[in-house]
Amino acid sequence: IHPLQSGIEADMLQALIEDYGPELCIKAIDRAVLRRKRTIKYVAGILRRWQQDGYDEADGSVQGEIPEEIKAIPF
Repeated sequence: IHPLQSGIEADMLQALIEDYGPELCIKAIDRAVLRRKRTIKYVAGILRRWQQDGYDEADGSVQGEIPEEIKAIPF
């Protein structure tokens, strides 16, 4: 992702890690980089979508079962 622009973005990243866990945040950051959208807000949007709709592969398809770290997100 792009360099953090402010303390607010650092706080947002820390909150995402606390809410979703570091492994899931890394997956979301990787997804954002693949899509050339390197902002904290885009990463947060990916995580919210995964929480709402379930985890999907980078190409948009759903592969097999939802990973345990996604299932563990409190809804």
